[in-house]
Amino acid sequence: NDVKVFPNPVVDNSFVTFTTARSGNAIVQIFDLSGKMVSTQNYQQLAAGKNTVEFNAANFAKGTYIIVITQDNKRIGSG
Repeated sequence: NDVKVFPNPVVDNSFVTFTTARSGNAIVQIFDLSGKMVSTQNYQQLAAGKNTVEFNAANFAKGTYIIVITQDNKRIGSG
């Protein structure tokens, strides 16, 4: 699944774009490179197809992060 983050580099309020196969809730988790989860957000009532959600990165240290998106306990995307 194609996951895009913008702007890049991330600023205080940034966005993640991803595609869901069906409507419903999705969880966006952000991990640092050591594997520590630094953010988790549940987005409700997303439409099937392309979705763009906002997340606050104001407290993130500069660096590289991994984003994992799940729906119904199944990974639907990562980047």
